[in-house]
Amino acid sequence: MKHTFTLLGLWIALLVLGASCSQDKGVSGTKSVVVFHSADEAGEDGEPFRSAMEKAFQKKSVKAQLHHIYLNSSHQNATTIDEGLMLPYLDSLQIWKPDIVLVNDDAALNWAFQTQHKDIFKNTPVVFAGINALNEEQVALYKNFTGFEDRIDLQENLRLIQQLTGDLRVMLELDQMPYDQQLYAHLLPQLEDTTRFVVNPHFSPELFARDYVEKNYPGMYVLTFYGAKDPWNNMELNDSTRRLVANFIKSTKSIPHLNIKDDLWNNTLVDNTHLPQFTAIRDGFNNPHHVLYAAGFFTSMQTQVEDQVDYAVQILKGTLPEELPIALHKKGYYLDYNALWKGRTLNWQQMKPGFQVVNMPFKAKYPYFYRFLWLLGFLLIGAISTQLTMVYLQRRNKASMQYIHALESEASLRAQYLYETNSSVWRGVEGMIEVPLEFAEQIKAPKIFPAEQLLANIHPDSKEDYIDLMNYTNGLGEKRKRIRLTFDEGQTWHWYDVIYNVTAHAIQAHMLSGLFINVDEDVEHQEQLKKALEQAREIAVKERLLENVTQDLEAPMHQVEHLCKKLTEEPELTAAETHELNTKIRNEVNTLLDVIDSVVQTTKQV
Repeated sequence: MKHTFTLLGLWIALLVLGASCSQDKGVSGTKSVVVFHSADEAGEDGEPFRSAMEKAFQKKSVKAQLHHIYLNSSHQNATTIDEGLMLPYLDSLQIWKPDIVLVNDDAALNWAFQTQHKDIFKNTPVVFAGINALNEEQVALYKNFTGFEDRIDLQENLRLIQQLTGDLRVMLELDQMPYDQQLYAHLLPQLEDTTRFVVNPHFSPELFARDYVEKNYPGMYVLTFYGAKDPWNNMELNDSTRRLVANFIKSTKSIPHLNIKDDLWNNTLVDNTHLPQFTAIRDGFNNPHHVLYAAGFFTSMQTQVEDQVDYAVQILKGTLPEELPIALHKKGYYLDYNALWKGRTLNWQQMKPGFQVVNMPFKAKYPYFYRFLWLLGFLLIGAISTQLTMVYLQRRNKASMQYIHALESEASLRAQYLYETNSSVWRGVEGMIEVPLEFAEQIKAPKIFPAEQLLANIHPDSKEDYIDLMNYTNGLGEKRKRIRLTFDEGQTWHWYDVIYNVTAHAIQAHMLSGLFINVDEDVEHQEQLKKALEQAREIAVKERLLENVTQDLEAPMHQVEHLCKKLTEEPELTAAETHELNTKIRNEVNTLLDVIDSVVQTTKQV
């Protein structure tokens, strides 16, 4: 019996030991994680991304100290990143001693292959995510690299655009840079079916015309690829190129655009169209500060973070990167409700069940409850006002607001044009402002001049805004200042909107860039709007006066009518009763006269 209990105890101990050995190894202590982002902190890549990654590690029961580095690659190339942005981080990386490095999106990964600071990536496990065009030859050189691809599904996005807009013509921006050619090679196999796709790489004008396409290529997708030879070395536009760009925008502004890479030139064109645009990648989507894209079929930020953290945790638990195969992200349909109202309305309701909709307002998210509240409010208002007065006010207000809306729409359309001769891009570095040569000649100033020099050309009422612009380090985010300038010693004054985006890198590098946009016509339209609003208010005052007069006259008039009727229809009245009725009639008539006198006095004041 004694031996039986001994054997039973040994058997239980072996079971407990086996169960503990079969469990995954945990991650002990705090792990240092460095995260490289291709973009800046605007939109989803900022706080939403950081918060999602922190929660993903917590969900995996891993205590991670996260350090985020934003490369702002749409405004910089690999050389400027190395020489400027990364230098302050080198000492920090020595202190952080990362246990794992996470790289997000193509620009950051391609920079990792080119950078002179390759030590960051050589001896540390690296997990990349959100990669649209993976350079497999480069990845093969690094056994410590693994991660997730986000291969662009071009055909699914084209089908989506057709269903939402009914258009088969699509614009795609690709420059003649190495990465662009690599991306094009990834997309080309999806376009081999010549019975479905027409590729327009030479800007054939007839392929921009919808009637021509529908007649000659019925049911086929027409894809136009456009771009620049070397955008980083061709920042300034000469006269002929400017005309070419202007004509290009004019002929293509009604064509849907599909974003396939995060690019400053690409975003500029999308910004200057009146149509909702589309994206096959998550970059630029759901940016509350800069709404660009309405919808697309791509990998969400949440999916990208969860996939990347999953691989990172497995590596921190002891799995070698080379044991984790390069996998594919899961995609989905996403729609930004804010972008729907940029131009014409999309037929998105028919696809609503298949979409993840972001930024949806209360009235769209709960339409029936919103309609109930609206109906309830309408009934309450209707109980206070008579139906005749409501119809009258609605007609008058509708006429006034249509005029105001027309002016607002015209002002909005004018604001879409970026390529005005008296507008310009600018860049500020270390207290100096740089503008293109053409704009400098127009304002009779050197191409590069001290920021203080511009202060002499600024109207006194705008100097406070200009000083605030110079102190841009006070806060992050996109900003806009309206400044009044003169370039002919005060003979004529012009209004300019100065638009710029303050990032942490801009503050650190003392470098800022943005746009000068002439808004003289906008200011003129605002004055017209102001006058229209004043006219609308005067109409409203007179309408309220008419309504009040009607109510004030109605009661005494009814009373006089009642008394007169009583006086004429009751012949047996005594003299005293007749005298009393006459007295009441005179009192009511005096009341009517007082009301009429009050109306006359009020009318003189209106």
